[in-house]
Amino acid sequence: AYTSGPGLRGPLIIGASVAKSIAMSLDKPSIGIHHMEAHLLINLLEDPAPSFPFLTLLISGGHCLLINAKSLGEYEIMGQTIDDAVGEAFDKTAKLLGIKFPGGPFIEKYAKKGDENRFDLPKPIFNKGGCNLSFAGLKTAVLKISKNIHSKQDRYDLAASFQKTIIDITNAIIILTLSIIKRALKRGAAIMNALSLILVRKNASKSSIIFCRPKPGIISLSDCSIYYA
Repeated sequence: AYTSGPGLRGPLIIGASVAKSIAMSLDKPSIGIHHMEAHLLINLLEDPAPSFPFLTLLISGGHCLLINAKSLGEYEIMGQTIDDAVGEAFDKTAKLLGIKFPGGPFIEKYAKKGDENRFDLPKPIFNKGGCNLSFAGLKTAVLKISKNIHSKQDRYDLAASFQKTIIDITNAIIILTLSIIKRALKRGAAIMNALSLILVRKNASKSSIIFCRPKPGIISLSDCSIYYA
């Protein structure tokens, strides 16, 4: 099994060529797997595993998708980012704040020391775009504010305010779509963030929703997800 896409063309071509060559030498079939479907299906490794249908907030690299997984191979995209993905927004904000890559876990560390209510950041297309998300305007707002902050505490506060805004946006979108799907599932390495998971889990419990997510140890293992799919 190999990743057929989406992704960078060069690595995909190399991976497919190597996988097909190995399969041919062993007289075995080679199977191309869609990267996003693999991330979605890896949740079925959990115990207990979610049953179809379920809602997935799939955040991986440059992708941010709300997917109604109706059955194996039958998926409906309910919403998606119309510009930057969540991971990109975290990474770009981290760069503006002088934080290490990847942005998610380091912004979370900064946010724990900051005041999340200090900066009032915009929520682009909030309550206007249905189940779609937008983070480009939020990133631009952080850019403007970052030019006028000087102390370490300022950066802590901006990181906390940014993280809270991201969580508010994604949480509201999930709540919006919970009326359609009976089970909610969240995965992704880009926003593997404890606070966001707590908030989503709280809203799931209020709505009698079963909340699931893969263990942190396998969330970012693309090879594991491709193998399972």
